[in-house]
Amino acid sequence: MIQVAISDPFNPEKFFPTDKIIVLKHKDRLYALGSYCGFDFTNLATGALLGEKLVCPTCCSSYSVTNGLVDIGPSMRNLSNFSITIREEEIKVTVPEHIPAFAKRKFLGRSKIDPRTFVVLGDSEAALAAMDALRMSFTGNIVCIPTAQFGQFENIDIFRRKFTPLTKNETFLTDLDFLDRANITVVKGEIKGIDKVNKQIKIKGLKETVNFDKMLVAWGAFKKRLSKDYSNVFYLEDRYAHAKCHNEILKADKIVVLGSTMDAFQTASSVRGYLNSIGY
Repeated sequence: MIQVAISDPFNPEKFFPTDKIIVLKHKDRLYALGSYCGFDFTNLATGALLGEKLVCPTCCSSYSVTNGLVDIGPSMRNLSNFSITIREEEIKVTVPEHIPAFAKRKFLGRSKIDPRTFVVLGDSEAALAAMDALRMSFTGNIVCIPTAQFGQFENIDIFRRKFTPLTKNETFLTDLDFLDRANITVVKGEIKGIDKVNKQIKIKGLKETVNFDKMLVAWGAFKKRLSKDYSNVFYLEDRYAHAKCHNEILKADKIVVLGSTMDAFQTASSVRGYLNSIGY
């Protein structure tokens, strides 16, 4: 497995940081893929090639080397893959002028072949992954009813791994055209009731009910709060709490992360990495 940087076609001396591809060999066949993980933008050239899987060293997402598709998350973005041939003992890779960071998957058109309606309750990463998976084969109507406080799709993973000030765009899903490409209808509002017998969902403020054939609840888990409120305990739940926690971390002599989940370990690692980067 090697990494190759691609120069600007109009200026051979000019390189763009993201214009890199990974060329690798598996079972006597060559493959060319994009270099960056779709979850946290880690350079996959520092990862591991295990059989036909390319594994990210940071989040442990794995990708198939044959087509760049995600095999195991948390990444939900596929790697770009490129045409590769061998002629006269030279490897030729065909790439665009600038390499897309992630693959732009083409979804099914607007025409609905399947008359059914699937409803996804929630806007967590699990909800997004479910809708992405459904659109690989389901041509019917998909309706999403989000629950996030700050928008349709909060990019929650940002809160777990970044300890610098957040911009507004960083708190939302970065693929702004995801819903449009996947032909997903978003219905905003508070859920008043769910009739499982008649398969209807009542939304506060809407006269019409949302009818469904199948329903998936993807609200996700909520962080456990302590029984008492402490002035020096912070919960990373939104961008405001994140900013407050960030400022307190810079003044602290000792930081304790409560929890034994993967998120807790990732948070501790992110804090350590950030403090090291600023000389603390």
